[in-house]
Amino acid sequence: MEMLAQHIVIKPVLDELFHGYPFTEKNAIASAMTKMLERLDQDGLTRTNDELSGFYQCLGFCMQSVSSVSDRQKEIVELFDCFFKIAFPKQQDKLGIVYTPIEVVDFMIHSVNDILKQEFGCTLSTHGVHVLDPFTGTGIFITRLLTSGFIAPEDLEYKYEHDLHAFEILPLAYYIASINIESVHNEIYQQQHNCQALPVESYKTNDITVLTDTFSTSISPPHTEQAEFMTQSANTKCRKVGKGMDLRVIIGNPPYSVGQDSQNDDNQN
Repeated sequence: MEMLAQHIVIKPVLDELFHGYPFTEKNAIASAMTKMLERLDQDGLTRTNDELSGFYQCLGFCMQSVSSVSDRQKEIVELFDCFFKIAFPKQQDKLGIVYTPIEVVDFMIHSVNDILKQEFGCTLSTHGVHVLDPFTGTGIFITRLLTSGFIAPEDLEYKYEHDLHAFEILPLAYYIASINIESVHNEIYQQQHNCQALPVESYKTNDITVLTDTFSTSISPPHTEQAEFMTQSANTKCRKVGKGMDLRVIIGNPPYSVGQDSQNDDNQN
């Protein structure tokens, strides 16, 4: 129910943030949840979004002034930092959701590339250097890596298709990370090839983002109802690839939460 509720609330946000991306039709998890909602109720559930119409309109107005990839990243980080605090405070506490400032993300990426060169004789652009963000949130580490300049233009497609991985347990954040990474890749592709946006028929979802519990992924298959849903279709394939890869870099921001202050909170983490 939590996953469906987040899906209902977030879909209009995605529509405003990323125009022209048929994400909910192409992404395995989003498509499955959309079909579930259609079966459950033709329009009654989604009608709850009427109360948020002002918020969606305001978001659309803000996005009109966004003219660069960097600007949009800042909007996304700030939006969802506030969004979780207000809309899902208990989940923020439970999962330790803390979004990292872009300046810190960039510093970490620069540092990793320097260490790879100095200690391992390779770079973030080298084929076979697998990079994992195990708690990806809105995908800020992967998107900033794509735009950092550390991945050579001739290596971009290979890295995008084979060496980058982002795990996330929260459906709402997983959606944003998935489409965020895809849109940044699309914009870089346009710049490199001096072309317009990819036609809708050429659109395909990325294999980078995976809806999964990172803590369970590396040990054993998770056994909750939510985890069972996470392992459906294309998501399963990405999960299996993730379990067998030769990881060279783990970069990201871990959950900043352990335990709960009071058993009365009923919010164990």
